[in-house]
Amino acid sequence: MADNMTNRQLAEMMANGWGEWMHNPSHSGVVYSTYKYLDVESDWPLAKNADGQEIVVRKFGESNWQFPKADLYLDFLGEIKAKADKEKEEKRKETKEFITNIMKQCGASDYEIQEQMIFIDQEIDK
Repeated sequence: MADNMTNRQLAEMMANGWGEWMHNPSHSGVVYSTYKYLDVESDWPLAKNADGQEIVVRKFGESNWQFPKADLYLDFLGEIKAKADKEKEEKRKETKEFITNIMKQCGASDYEIQEQMIFIDQEIDK
């Protein structure tokens, strides 16, 4: 069984709009989308509070609550990386289309355009 994620990890997920959390059992039924913690407790694993309540989490749009285990945080990081990779590729495509159009308007050869595309790839991949 995986360890619980830390206070800081849960706060990072909430700050990035991943989902929401609540106490289980909940006395009030309140669901939160932000998470705060004491600085000295930032790297402590999530644990039951003084009332015996644990934290449960769920992604926005999902109905099932789950315990915030460390592997869930790793999944979150994978989602963040996939999103960043997708945005990078979209930016690459937009940049290439823009530069290609400008170079064509200026009468550049296909070879010159191809050389510029290689340069763009190298710059984006830095």
